[in-house]
Amino acid sequence: MRLVRGAILACLCLWPSMALAHQDMFFRIADDGELVGFPAEYGPAYIRLRFGAPDAASQTLESAVVVLGKQSVALPTCIRKLFSVPQGEQISAHGSWYHDLKLLPPYLTFNLPQNSETPEYFNGHSVTFDMQTARLLEVRKHILIDDRGSTMPLVSLGELCTTAEIESLRPVVRDK
Repeated sequence: MRLVRGAILACLCLWPSMALAHQDMFFRIADDGELVGFPAEYGPAYIRLRFGAPDAASQTLESAVVVLGKQSVALPTCIRKLFSVPQGEQISAHGSWYHDLKLLPPYLTFNLPQNSETPEYFNGHSVTFDMQTARLLEVRKHILIDDRGSTMPLVSLGELCTTAEIESLRPVVRDK
């Protein structure tokens, strides 16, 4: 009996830390831009990237739209250019919605590597959106330290974008 009570007490003491210890879920980006595995209550989710003429020496990214459920946001040039990753690098997406929503909204992050040692550690940027509203939450610059880590300082939108571009970052409600 004493052993059972001890086990129950240990579980109760560990429960809060177990609830806070969550991991982001990674989403596969399908050929059409759909985020496969995105939670149904916030989706569907897409990243719509449209490139210029395929015969050009280097394709330019002409438009980028993030779609989260009924919300969508067209990314201005200052953010869109971050999605132009070099050949050999790949955009990845991950997010979390199993945490205390009073502290942090459910979020979706796109990792945008310019060069990488591993999928987790790279030079480049990450761009994070609120899953419920499609509002841009933050941009971080990833600076590779070595193959075991990187630093990720927050980037001010004012450093990347003009005032007009920042104002254009308002999500809109889609018809579909």
